Amino acid sequence: MSDTICRYGSSTYQHGPLNNRVYLMRVTSKEIPEIFDIIEELALTSKYAKIVAKVPVSLSGDFLQRKYQKEALIPRFFHGKEDCVFMSRFLSYRNGKIPIPDNSMYAIRGRGPVVNRTPVLPEGYRSQPCKESDVHALSALFSGVYETYPFPIYNPDFLLAMMREGTRYHGIWFGDTIVAASSAEVDANEMNAEMTDFATLPAHRGLGLGRYLLSSMEQDLEARDIITLYTIARALSRQVNRLFFGAGYSYGGFLFRNTQICGSCESMNVWYRHLI
Repeated sequence: MSDTICRYGSSTYQHGPLNNRVYLMRVTSKEIPEIFDIIEELALTSKYAKIVAKVPVSLSGDFLQRKYQKEALIPRFFHGKEDCVFMSRFLSYRNGKIPIPDNSMYAIRGRGPVVNRTPVLPEGYRSQPCKESDVHALSALFSGVYETYPFPIYNPDFLLAMMREGTRYHGIWFGDTIVAASSAEVDANEMNAEMTDFATLPAHRGLGLGRYLLSSMEQDLEARDIITLYTIARALSRQVNRLFFGAGYSYGGFLFRNTQICGSCESMNVWYRHLI
């Protein structure tokens, strides 16, 4: 089961019972205010718990007037200039708002030191960008690591479509078996990329494979003139948060009960880094 991705004009949104939300992933001023009627009616009739929107800061005032609140911010997200804010409305709570929780028990705050040391793969491992012919192996890896996930990465057809739309998958092999992977969802027009889909088989954890994948993707994206990198990481996963903190990413905020992952609806931390 996976949620549905829809388009209205230049806007893109995802919705469904899996994540129990509407996620407005892209919006421009041309769709304001019509997009509000579409996503809010959808959320109310479907009885979703939340609407979350990733929007240019210049549109945040329109969302505030509709009872949305800011949960996170990524500076210089759009073309290295305009900030991005995550605006949310909580339909399961009175007045559509919740108190922003104290998430100090979850987050590693601030910005980590940039680690200049290049990660090294252990003996017997090799890494390379994934090809279209790797989608079945990738889907098997993701299925073996994640009980649930907000997008259908266990579906080879979905992975193939993502590759053809510009997402860059990187993998690590031990022998002939792919044992770790990640992806960069690249928006070349806006010069940003989401660092996501990190997965390592249990028998190969603790070897720094995630750090190697992150470093490899960063080098690849820097060569493609991408300015802003970001991730939406499980708040309860100390390992993932330490990975990005240790790579020099800054903490951008906390998304409350936002994402269906690893068998439950979890809160997420936003991290970002600028390459330029």
